[in-house]
Amino acid sequence: MYYAPWIGRNYKRTRILLMSESAYSWRNDGQLLHPPPNHPTNSVKWAIEDFGDVKSSAYIKRVTQAICHKSEPSRAERTSAWDEYAYWIYIPGSVGEGAGGRRTEKMWKAGKRDFERLVEGLEPEPEKVIITSLSAWKNMKESDVHLTDTLQAYRLKSSGSLMWCLAVPHPASRKRGKGFRWSEIAEQIALFRSTVFPKKWKPNS
Repeated sequence: MYYAPWIGRNYKRTRILLMSESAYSWRNDGQLLHPPPNHPTNSVKWAIEDFGDVKSSAYIKRVTQAICHKSEPSRAERTSAWDEYAYWIYIPGSVGEGAGGRRTEKMWKAGKRDFERLVEGLEPEPEKVIITSLSAWKNMKESDVHLTDTLQAYRLKSSGSLMWCLAVPHPASRKRGKGFRWSEIAEQIALFRSTVFPKKWKPNS
């Protein structure tokens, strides 16, 4: 597994995993840099410490607004919000230089493999997952329980319990009526977090 997840201090209580689609390479003083295995942790640290920096990731800023449910959260609010989550990146490694890199079938397959390893390796296993990319969601393995196109569940191998997943648009999406608006996503996340989902599910239940 390429990426090591960020684990918030309160993850063991909330058991919520937040997942992004991919990361890309960038240039610094002409040198091409690639996302390292600890990129998820670095990204969260940027969100907490450099939220107001225009050079910081637009992705992580919008996600932070959504999980804080606030346009300009304080450092304390950002820290508190991120402590509630584990955070991870689905496609291992870099998709190329810049955000427009092409996602290949090989990359999606690697993401499926690493996602299963991540879930099995997290202690405790997540009960809820928020996927901030509809493209990643479409390329994940078929779910065991289907409520809506963006609300489904996987049955965990170890316990047999259900792990519920909410998929939302990528923060870069600006599609009319279907894009990422942090205030609307914040409402969806809050509802998802507060809902008590069944841990077991029979086909005819």
